[in-house]
Amino acid sequence: MVQRGLLIAAVLALGVACASDTDMMKQLMDRVNALEAKNAELERRANATVSTNQAVDAAIAREEATAANVTSSRAITIGGYLDESYEYNFNQPRNYNNNFRVFDVDPNGFNMHLAELTFSSLPKKPGEAGFELDLAFGSDVRWFKPTDKFTTSSSRFNNFVDNDFKQAYIEYIVPVGCGCNGEKKGITLDFGKFVTWAGYETIEAADNMNESRSILFGYAIPFTHTGMRATYEVFNKECNYWKIGGAVYNGWDNVQDTNNSKAFALYSDWRPTKWFEMVDVAIGGGSEGSIDQRSRFATATNAFNGDDPTDPATPGFGQVNAGSTTSPFSPLDGGKAAQLWAPQDANGGRLLLDLQLTFKPLSGKDDLIIGLNGDYGYQARTTVLGSDVTVTPDLNLHVGHASWYGGAAYVKWAFHKNWYLAVRGEYFNDPEGARTGVPQFLEEGTVTLDYAFTNELHQRLEFRQDRSNRGVFSDHQGTSAGPNLDIPFNKHFQNTIMYSWLYKF
Repeated sequence: MVQRGLLIAAVLALGVACASDTDMMKQLMDRVNALEAKNAELERRANATVSTNQAVDAAIAREEATAANVTSSRAITIGGYLDESYEYNFNQPRNYNNNFRVFDVDPNGFNMHLAELTFSSLPKKPGEAGFELDLAFGSDVRWFKPTDKFTTSSSRFNNFVDNDFKQAYIEYIVPVGCGCNGEKKGITLDFGKFVTWAGYETIEAADNMNESRSILFGYAIPFTHTGMRATYEVFNKECNYWKIGGAVYNGWDNVQDTNNSKAFALYSDWRPTKWFEMVDVAIGGGSEGSIDQRSRFATATNAFNGDDPTDPATPGFGQVNAGSTTSPFSPLDGGKAAQLWAPQDANGGRLLLDLQLTFKPLSGKDDLIIGLNGDYGYQARTTVLGSDVTVTPDLNLHVGHASWYGGAAYVKWAFHKNWYLAVRGEYFNDPEGARTGVPQFLEEGTVTLDYAFTNELHQRLEFRQDRSNRGVFSDHQGTSAGPNLDIPFNKHFQNTIMYSWLYKF
């Protein structure tokens, strides 16, 4: 339009200068009119092109929105995780086992700990539904696989069990409540099998500071539950976050319940600032101290099948009796508990209190993280070991209550790009032997060095020492007498070193 005005002005100026020449003036005006007509046609075509482009853009946007709506409800995210390591025990144990450890129990060799595939399509907004399915393979599965997959607890370690559904649950967000800005909120419901709320650490080592798991993780708390849980975000702000939850479970580390009692849980995750977070978990009930009623029925009816109900080898027997030569170090209950249940016990309720604290003193940054974890457990009406128990056939069993408690401290320091150093120290007391199989207290110290090749791939080098007030660790030497002639337990400590690669995508 500016060019057009300049052209007209030039033409008029020229016309004034040559006003005397009528023919020339007429030619100039004809040319101006032709240029105006051509300019109008160009503007019309340009406007038509813009309108067409806008219509096309609108149609594309509608198609994209439709496609997004279709795929958002059906899209499945696929992830995975691999954990491989080599570990060496300086005791060179004759029983080829890192005693009182979970997952990293192989003392001298390479180990494929965990290969995991995750399929998830979890809901994002109230009114949506989804799911998560975690398929796990590897030697670690022997520890968190449900106990009810086996006729007896001790048979979990008779064969290499290498697969399980770690999690398999359906999720739905019930549209309840409104946020401070008027947005819809909701109660998240999960139905199925899922990992526990308790504990500072997780099954996947990549999500932990250290490569090996703490004693608290292995012996104080459960791994998974089957049931129903609900969570609700009371606040969800950058500097003020609070989520609460409740759940009802079949029990600890089982899919099928072994009795009519259920376990209940309460959960709170509060983060008032960027640098502090507190998680509280309470799990109670469940009659976890009672025997498996299915095993009791199977034992009582074995005579109809020609089996001897007093034979410990009978499927479904599942008991460790006084006078048995079974060592209290047998990996019963997945290596986590002696599970010496009294046959007359049907109401052995269990209580667990778990506290997790996280501090990020450098203005909430991950360069320095300090963690604290504390656990207290109580088991009512269970068969426990006497305080004067020794590793002999006379186990000195009695019916009573049992408790266990302990604490762990963590420090993680990212001292250089792609590098961090993590230190863990802990104490665990099992005075009745209800969780480790022998009355004792355990201590451990761990130092882990982590280097990230990429965001997905990490390598770790870790040194760890475990100590007990009893001689419960094995070494390469034999003994002169006693029931453990070939597999001695005579050392109060064990030192291990482990090198591992972790890949998570």
